[in-house]
Amino acid sequence: MMHEKAMSIHAALGKMLPRVSAEDAETLRICRRNIAELAEQATELENRLIPDLPVTAVALPAEGAL
Repeated sequence: MMHEKAMSIHAALGKMLPRVSAEDAETLRICRRNIAELAEQATELENRLIPDLPVTAVALPAEGAL
């Protein structure tokens, strides 16, 4: 979730690159790199905090069996 939000900001800043001065474009590139790193860290944190739970199948008794 946080990764996706960060990467949407990353993409929006990328769309601005052609519209700004060379100096501002470099600043945006630095921001985009930092946001990409932040997004990766967010993924790692989310994976640690919300681990994938294993799914186990439980056998159900046959109909009419007690």
